[in-house]
Amino acid sequence: MQKVNKCAEPEYFKDFKKKTKPKNWDELPREISSKLRIDLLAEQNKYCPYCERHIGENVPSHIEHIYPRNPQRPLKKLPEKEFDYQNLIVSCQSKKTCGIAKGNNFDEQFFINPISDNPMEFLTHKEDSGEIQSLQNNQKGIYTAQILKLNDKALLESRRSWHLQLSGLSGSSKEELAENLKWLLEINPNPNFPSIIHYHLDNYDILYGGGTNA
Repeated sequence: MQKVNKCAEPEYFKDFKKKTKPKNWDELPREISSKLRIDLLAEQNKYCPYCERHIGENVPSHIEHIYPRNPQRPLKKLPEKEFDYQNLIVSCQSKKTCGIAKGNNFDEQFFINPISDNPMEFLTHKEDSGEIQSLQNNQKGIYTAQILKLNDKALLESRRSWHLQLSGLSGSSKEELAENLKWLLEINPNPNFPSIIHYHLDNYDILYGGGTNA
């Protein structure tokens, strides 16, 4: 997962809410929905905050309500959350993971909110398997990884492959590692799983000491 740093709410979205006072998400016109999706994606650097797959121009995605529109009991439906900009992100359209897997299952106490929480304080990587693990076995990490199906087989294999590539780039210094990463990112400027890059840079510091920040 990656944290989303929200920008100011778009004026066209605020104007729509002020003028029409919508009560249901289905009242949102397609042109506003499309524009909103683009702006939300820009905030996320075009990555799904849940699985960290890159969402390109032609990659299916949807506007995701972190607090679901129709949450399962005991949570109550909160109409004000439907149009709360701080409750909106864009999720990939994977049928097995992320927003679709989460659906209306939601525990506000244990779900890692990518807007208000820093996911890296709760989750970590396991290189040899590609698994996302709960940091120090915390409950938020366990619950969120399960509800979003972050250890789906396809994600495991993709992350494991990326770990192997990055492990092979390690040089004699962090500067050399950074140069190797720069070269790799020139070939593939929008790789999936950006947190894995940070993981390897941080891990280099742990194993070999400080150095120049990349």
